[in-house]
Amino acid sequence: MNINSSSNTNGVAGATNYSRLTGLISGFDTDALVRAALSGEQAKIDKIKQSRELNLWMIDAYRDVTSSLQSFYNQFFDSLTSTTNLKLASTFSSYTATMAAGSSSDVISVTAGSGAKAGVYSLSDIVAATCARISTGANVTKTVETGVISQTDLDTIKSSSYNNIFRITLNGKTVDIKLDNDSGEISSVDNLVSQLQSKLNNAFGTDSSGNGKIKIENNGGRLRFTTLRNTDTFSIGTVNNEGAGKLFSTVPSDTTPFELNGTNNQFELTIGNTTKTVTVQPLNGNSTFTSADDLKAAIQNGIDAAFGAGAGVTADIKNGKVLLKSDVGVTFSTGYTVNGATNAILQIDSSNTSNKVDLNAKLSSIGAGFAVDPFENSDGTSIKNTDGTFSNNIEFTITSSKGTATFSFDPTTTSINDIIKKVNMDTTANATMSYDVTTNSFKIQAKDTGATSKLDIVDTAGGFMSSLGLAGTGAVGTDASVTVTGEDGTSMTIVRPNNSFTYDGLTFNISKDLPAGADPIKVTVASDTSKTFNTIKSFVEQYNALIDKLNTKISEKKDRSYTPLTETQKASMTTDQIEKWEAKAKTGLLSGNSDIQNTLDRLRAALYDSVEGVGLSLYSIGITTSNDYRQKGKLVIDESKLKEALANNPEEVANLFTATSDKSYYKASGDYALKSERYKESGLADRFSDIIQDAIRTTPDAKGNLGSLIMKAGQVGDASEYTNSLIKEITGFDKTIAELNQKLTSKENMLYAKYANMEKMLSQMSAQSNWLASQFSS
Repeated sequence: MNINSSSNTNGVAGATNYSRLTGLISGFDTDALVRAALSGEQAKIDKIKQSRELNLWMIDAYRDVTSSLQSFYNQFFDSLTSTTNLKLASTFSSYTATMAAGSSSDVISVTAGSGAKAGVYSLSDIVAATCARISTGANVTKTVETGVISQTDLDTIKSSSYNNIFRITLNGKTVDIKLDNDSGEISSVDNLVSQLQSKLNNAFGTDSSGNGKIKIENNGGRLRFTTLRNTDTFSIGTVNNEGAGKLFSTVPSDTTPFELNGTNNQFELTIGNTTKTVTVQPLNGNSTFTSADDLKAAIQNGIDAAFGAGAGVTADIKNGKVLLKSDVGVTFSTGYTVNGATNAILQIDSSNTSNKVDLNAKLSSIGAGFAVDPFENSDGTSIKNTDGTFSNNIEFTITSSKGTATFSFDPTTTSINDIIKKVNMDTTANATMSYDVTTNSFKIQAKDTGATSKLDIVDTAGGFMSSLGLAGTGAVGTDASVTVTGEDGTSMTIVRPNNSFTYDGLTFNISKDLPAGADPIKVTVASDTSKTFNTIKSFVEQYNALIDKLNTKISEKKDRSYTPLTETQKASMTTDQIEKWEAKAKTGLLSGNSDIQNTLDRLRAALYDSVEGVGLSLYSIGITTSNDYRQKGKLVIDESKLKEALANNPEEVANLFTATSDKSYYKASGDYALKSERYKESGLADRFSDIIQDAIRTTPDAKGNLGSLIMKAGQVGDASEYTNSLIKEITGFDKTIAELNQKLTSKENMLYAKYANMEKMLSQMSAQSNWLASQFSS
């Protein structure tokens, strides 16, 4: 008897559900009987699943071939990634350019390309092209200073008044400095400088000579802050008062007293629509609280002092903590406050608290920190109103060789970073704006070089670009130039707007000016066929490896006795057995594949079909097909003959590979006649490129078709990954499998119901028999 589900009483005592409680009375192995009855249906599902698995294997096999073709293409035909691109004449250059020993190689580099002439050249009067540029040249922000501090100001600094905490951040590290003046230690500004310097040195350290990383000076009663190094960044901050969190979370007692101080004695209270800062004072002169009752009283005093008695919010106690409650109809909320008492005493300008520009701060909050007012117009008026609002946006124009771009920004919502991004993205401005944190300065330069490069920057509302030191007109670039003198003494001066240019087969890349008085740079251009020889040899070797792999794929024999395993078959096998089986089953998947065979045939034909207008062939430069038929079209090289061709006829060898047609690949792909013309006129590089692209192209041709292998199996990371023909078949298999599974489940349920009904009838018969037997026995 086999029980494959538990009984379900459905809430009725003694009521047995026989739906899948099998063999209970009959003793039949109902599961086995059902499986046998459904074996035909299960076989159909397994067969379709095997077809689905075969498709997945086929996709992997196709993509493996695609990957090999793509790698070969990238190495020899992709102008963006390949340094051995056979489409380029420079790849077949038979010359090298060598700098004389001791030459200033950091000034200029020279590369010999197609058309270069052997000889020794002297390069002088080298000038690099420049772009139009405007830069600050100095710190754009004011030196960080306090106001003039009087002795009366200093005398007010007391820990009991909670106004002695000074917060400063250096290179990302923030420290709170507590000034000591409870006994009158600060009797002058010099005393303050000395004490503050000592505490900063302890907090941030000193150099080997004992100099503090932040230096404090007395500048006529003002504190002046500077850094030891120009790479250091500091800022003066304000201390957050944590009273809103501390006052209402502490449980004061004799063992855990609560100490009231300048960092926890305030909170922001909003009652209705009115917000005020509540300051909690010591109770009866005592700032140490050992009971919630005393703390409650001190908090209530603070509320009453801020809002007046009867404001509707009162302090209470719950679980040893102080909490606030309100009268009926009164709403309230609490928040944190900022304690800027020390900064106020020292008269620190909130817009000038750092030695560097905060690129992310809104302009309205940092404007006063600039040495030049960014909101002042050229006529002395300001776009900033007395109440802090603005009558206008900041506006400026940038005129470049591309035209004039106008910019407008709201100071209250815009940061300098926002402006930099907007300027750098503008194609008309054609400029790059940047900030140097080391020198605390800005620079803007045109994206083009040469004498036509220009920049005019004008503030039209406010003085923002002037405040950055970037306003100005008439900035222009300069052309690059080099004087080349040949062995015969003939000189020519080449002038170009860019630092990289080609002339008479030589490509010049100028990095900087040749210093005045420096000796000319000597460059020797000599014949050298080794680079071209090695490139062609590598091409032949990689081609042989490619066709060997493709030939293996299409000639593998398929053993049809090895099919994808079903789940039932896998359940009875070990992992090693499954792997070995599937390795056998995956062989020969692409046997006789016509798409791959077509690509191979076309590549072989391309090697030997003549190139229109070129008098050489692969055979004539020493590259032939192997006589061994088992090599299936592999190439062999007569190295002596190839080297001879490169030495004696380099241009024709280059033409054999690089000849181009005026018919584009895209247009020819949709027109057989054009395609035939393009093929005849193209060199080996374009022919190979076209053939490989016809197989692996992921962009549609003129007829809307992708490459033949891509349409079949797609490519990972491309839309074709999920839209190829094999995937479409898999989708169809999935639909059929789902439908057959649904039918199988229905039939399975029906069979189990029949067997369950049989069990139920047998149970009833058994019960009746037992009853009759009991009657006779009684």
